[in-house]
Amino acid sequence: MNTIKQTSNYQFNLIESSDTFSPSPLNDNMLKTEEALVDLDANCREGLAAAMAAIGTGGSTARVAFGSWTGNGASGRTLTFDFKPVLVIAMQYNGKFCTTTVRGANGSQYNNSTVSVQWAEKSVTFVGPADTTHLNSSGTVYYYVAIGV
Repeated sequence: MNTIKQTSNYQFNLIESSDTFSPSPLNDNMLKTEEALVDLDANCREGLAAAMAAIGTGGSTARVAFGSWTGNGASGRTLTFDFKPVLVIAMQYNGKFCTTTVRGANGSQYNNSTVSVQWAEKSVTFVGPADTTHLNSSGTVYYYVAIGV
């Protein structure tokens, strides 16, 4: 009876060319692989959950949110976050990006028109001139990224 050689880390069975074929060593390897993957998956999920829970709990730890919306033609658009936004960048995509950077407490330039920006504790609202729908044109897709605390 030959002793099957094994790898040093996971003790996978090493099959020699002189061994008589048997599916048992291969099946043993697959069972060990599956067990290791289940453990790895559980550890990754636990680590990710702990990291996500810790984000934003350090006082001034930076928070980031991103997403998109499709404009509905209304005169304003409000984005709401689970943190206080301090910088918001919104972009429209129509074959090329047109960028609006919201920099301060009020005001931003968007396609050479002023967009009023109203900041709240956990939201920001873009409002264009009364006769326009800046950052909320019907059917237009916009993308945003927000950084806050």
